[in-house]
Amino acid sequence: MISFNKVANNEIVPIILAAGRGSRLGQGDIPKTMALVAGKPLMQLAVESLLKTGFASADIIVVIGFRGEVIKSYFGADLGYVLQPELNGNAGALDAFLSENKEIDKHVLVIQGDDANQATPENLQQLIHFHFSRQADISILTVNHPDPESHLIEYISDRDGRVVEIIPRESIDSNGQYTAGIYIFSGPLLAHFLPILKETTPEGKELGIINLIQLALNSDQRVFRHNSNQEYVSVNTPKGLRNLRQKVTEP
Repeated sequence: MISFNKVANNEIVPIILAAGRGSRLGQGDIPKTMALVAGKPLMQLAVESLLKTGFASADIIVVIGFRGEVIKSYFGADLGYVLQPELNGNAGALDAFLSENKEIDKHVLVIQGDDANQATPENLQQLIHFHFSRQADISILTVNHPDPESHLIEYISDRDGRVVEIIPRESIDSNGQYTAGIYIFSGPLLAHFLPILKETTPEGKELGIINLIQLALNSDQRVFRHNSNQEYVSVNTPKGLRNLRQKVTEP
């Protein structure tokens, strides 16, 4: 097992993955994370929660790609930005981040932009506490009930929350846990496994976070999942976006 040095609590870099298109949502020529929810961009939900959790604006890094100028124009220079030049998957976004932060020894809090509604202050605070209490190399925020339009795999864990296996979702009534699109990675782990992921991924295939996690599991890294009590709403389709808009605007 590779030994990664643990760093002090709160030594975390928060990044938001926001490079994707909004075409499946019917958003036209704007990034997916700029779809409006309760009158504000979806990504703003994550930014506001990070600020409430104790991060400063300057701490937050956004990985941009498609129409990144729209995001930069809205959020301004208070946030940091990294360009993902090729839309080659969510782990490709992590690789773009790492290319500009090669010597990072902090932990990296990753929020998928289309799951920004899951990034509540409560979820973030609990996941950070859980990550350090378990001395984890990877921590995954999960939910109990799968979204049939989004969740294709489930995480099987022991009683302590340590992930022991990743399997295809067997049914809508499966008893596993399903990703909420928020993770914490050890920076040195990313530096070690991302090059391996790139070397082993067939040409033309996207670099996926799920495949990165599987590599870590295969090498006996400390991968844990922490379950959220929040209902998961997938924002991959117009129907999912409508559902989220209804829930966010509910009193």
